[in-house]
Amino acid sequence: MGEMKMKQKTNFKIFLFVIFAIWILTVPVSAAQVHLTLNVHDGSDSGPPLAGVHITGTDGVGTSFDVYTNAAGSVGIDGYQGTWQFTAFKSGYTTNSWPQDITYTQTRNASLTTTPGSPLAESPHPTAGNYQNTWIISESTAAQMRLHFTKVELAYGDSITITDGTNKFLTGYGASYTGEDFWTPWYATNTMKVTLATAAGNKYGFLINS
Repeated sequence: MGEMKMKQKTNFKIFLFVIFAIWILTVPVSAAQVHLTLNVHDGSDSGPPLAGVHITGTDGVGTSFDVYTNAAGSVGIDGYQGTWQFTAFKSGYTTNSWPQDITYTQTRNASLTTTPGSPLAESPHPTAGNYQNTWIISESTAAQMRLHFTKVELAYGDSITITDGTNKFLTGYGASYTGEDFWTPWYATNTMKVTLATAAGNKYGFLINS
């Protein structure tokens, strides 16, 4: 009788252990929060930084994000561990979508390539008031560069400023400037930054196609 009770107790302990083990395996483990710094480049992961890239996606638990890269081509995103989904797009570039495992706080790189036959840089049409954005146009192997505008139309108080990769002023247009089908001068640089700043806006803005 005593041996039977001992056996019953042992079997009961084994039963409890199995139940506990099943519970441990089925209880979801909370994902840890991490911070991702994403750097987006023009042409390749080692290319020039690309500002104004619109990035959407979800983190490891499905929470969505909707962000833009800054002037340095970088953006910070907070989320939870797991497989993240990304979509990056910018006017004049081919949209890039990819999954990536983000399991700890880290820095990652991505890139966009120019869409063949598309504008190199293009403002919204019409432009908004009190709007500012910078487009970076780079040719890594070029010794000189110039830009071709198909059209420029600015309101009073608006301006377009063009600088090189070191932010040295090259040329600009402002105060109700209007023009079509013209080139900038040649400049000894492989990067040209085009900054549009508006006051009133509500004009065509600009389009650069080469």
